[in-house]
Amino acid sequence: MDSAKNKQTRRESRKRRSSSNNLDNAVLYFKNVKERVKVKNNINLQTALELLEETSKTKGLPAEYITDLVDAAANTNIPDSVGARLIRALTPSTVVPEQAVINAISHMCTNKPSIRIQTFFLRWILVVYDYIDKKENLHKLYGIIFYFLENQTMMPYVCHLLYLLTQKEDVRLFRVRRLLMIQNKMGAQPYLTGLLAIYQLYYPHMMSVVMPKRSRLFFPSRDKQWEMLIRKVQENNEPTNCESTLALSHLKSIENSRQTPRTKRRKTDPVPTIHSDTTRETNTPKEEILTALENNKVPFVQITDFKCILENVERIEFPSQIGSVLRSQLGQHMMSYTRDQTATTRFSYWLQATLTDEILDNSWNAVDTEITKALLVKLIDFTDFLQEGLPAVDHFLSRFLSTWNGLDFRSEILQLVARCRICTFGELNDNILEPLRKLFCCSSVYFKCQVVHCLTLLVRNFAANEWPRYMEWVQKKQEHAKSGKAGEPSCHYTLFQEDREECDPQGTITDLMDYISQLCITGLRLEANHNLLLFCALSFFEEVSCLETNYRVPFVHLSPLLSSAFVVPFTCLNGMGISSVCSTLCNYKRAVASVKERRFTGELFETDTICSVSQLNALILDAGDALWKGNLANKNESSKFFNFDPREIHPSLPVVENRFVLYMHPGLMGFTLRFLTQTQSEDNLGHPRGIKLVKRVYLEYLDRENLYGPKDFVTTFITPKRLSSNITQQPSMVHSVTIGTKANADGVAVN
Repeated sequence: MDSAKNKQTRRESRKRRSSSNNLDNAVLYFKNVKERVKVKNNINLQTALELLEETSKTKGLPAEYITDLVDAAANTNIPDSVGARLIRALTPSTVVPEQAVINAISHMCTNKPSIRIQTFFLRWILVVYDYIDKKENLHKLYGIIFYFLENQTMMPYVCHLLYLLTQKEDVRLFRVRRLLMIQNKMGAQPYLTGLLAIYQLYYPHMMSVVMPKRSRLFFPSRDKQWEMLIRKVQENNEPTNCESTLALSHLKSIENSRQTPRTKRRKTDPVPTIHSDTTRETNTPKEEILTALENNKVPFVQITDFKCILENVERIEFPSQIGSVLRSQLGQHMMSYTRDQTATTRFSYWLQATLTDEILDNSWNAVDTEITKALLVKLIDFTDFLQEGLPAVDHFLSRFLSTWNGLDFRSEILQLVARCRICTFGELNDNILEPLRKLFCCSSVYFKCQVVHCLTLLVRNFAANEWPRYMEWVQKKQEHAKSGKAGEPSCHYTLFQEDREECDPQGTITDLMDYISQLCITGLRLEANHNLLLFCALSFFEEVSCLETNYRVPFVHLSPLLSSAFVVPFTCLNGMGISSVCSTLCNYKRAVASVKERRFTGELFETDTICSVSQLNALILDAGDALWKGNLANKNESSKFFNFDPREIHPSLPVVENRFVLYMHPGLMGFTLRFLTQTQSEDNLGHPRGIKLVKRVYLEYLDRENLYGPKDFVTTFITPKRLSSNITQQPSMVHSVTIGTKANADGVAVN
């Protein structure tokens, strides 16, 4: 057996050496071309070219071969058709050496390669841009690359490459004038607009061009299949050699908190990496890094810890690939501290383009799905860190949800929806709610539960984060207008200030709550009052009832559909429903009292609102009569809660006297029997009506069983002054427990 294994190992080793020798010979063939190459009937050419293409599709090419093949593709002795195929085959197995890119641009400057080959070089540079090991020397060629804008064929690719390389020192007045002249000649092309947009971010006073607010995709990808091939190769390769260590050496210094082995890092992640010149990892700054920190500009890659951020917060320069901050917790901290709108707008541009390329214009396979899901998870974490929605994500959702099937990335998409920024209800309905409603009505009960939970979190996000941020922005804007200053005011609560439009935040939140209420009622009817959906609906109503007390929003809103929404849980056959209804009514009462107190103390003036107090009073009176006195309906004509036949909800539910009193309620009957079993002997359990005289003891028992609503309701609305003074004791019913008291339901309303 050992001999057979050794033979197989030697055979595989010879095969690898043979393959390596063949690849060396293929590269050497193109490297030694000195005369015009004939394509027809040239077996050596076809063999070498096919071997390179096959290797590039499976394993990729080593870095040292890429530089040689770039020079070969620019050789005028090689026909353009062969040169184009060579450039297509430049798929890196690990990283692309910076020298290869510099050589490609140098050959373009000689003007010897044809326009077709020069265009292919630019397309290749854009496709492998994230895999270039360093970019410092490449950036020094910025002025030379700008010269290629004279060629209309290469102009879209040149603008894209300049967009990626642009730093503040690259923006000069003569370049702005040249771009504006080209735009006047050719019209508002997207690629020109994109490059002008990044220029305007650095120096707004240099131009007065109005940039589009919604369209952020300046450079649509024209080589999706090429990009996917490179990703596939990168996914199959293990970063084990020196070059891969160079490409990933920055990860440990930037992501010390993440201990995932480097060999498991995805190189196909659309989130770019922060490139570094260091070739080995270290936990202490080198001398050159310490020297750099003394200069005015500190590259972010040299930031090693949070202390460095605090000491150099005004001098830190963000990386050219601004999207790489998603990989780094230090980068996210720096992004949250910065007041440089250039960095945040650059990030928005990158994010919009990435989401479009990765999701909107992509069809996924198993590997791509995991990569895209990882990107969405990074966005969710970044949004939670900032506690602010991202405008680019909102724009993406408005396009994606209109064609969403409800299955792809469901969890991540719904989490992003719950983190949207506040806007007018009309815009929210068109972009978010209406697409979700269409899926809601034709999906399973579990999807319905996820949608209701997602929208509940959206209401919480509006109240807890978006409301104070928007009000602070309005206040700053008013002060800004009074001072007579031009431009938009700065807001310390928000990081992304672009595209902020005025809206009525209170109207948006109240309309959204009414919408979700209607959605809950519709869902319960469609799913025959499914318990899981009922629980999600009750969680929503409890969350809404606590908005004022938890987040200090200056209003209390009762949906007109609240009575209809309470019918099902109040009459359901489990104790959860009745307990939640009681808790929600108590929460509303506390919220109303809090708003009245804040108004009385002068804390609130014009913005405080209490809606439908009479409706709340009617609900409380009806619930108190039913639960405490046993009356099925209140005779008050203003009551709307019990204006229905319970048999329409539960056909098997007989309507008898005292049906909805606490100890006879269908949903609490199991607790009633257990209470009797624990307090009475087995031979003399008695009838549940015997609990009438010890209702307070029964409430204590329900409270111990985690049904807190009934006791909270009674202690909140049935005041001691209204309670009867008659105390009757029945030893046959209770063992060593305090006897309860009889009470009336009068005076339970919120006045």
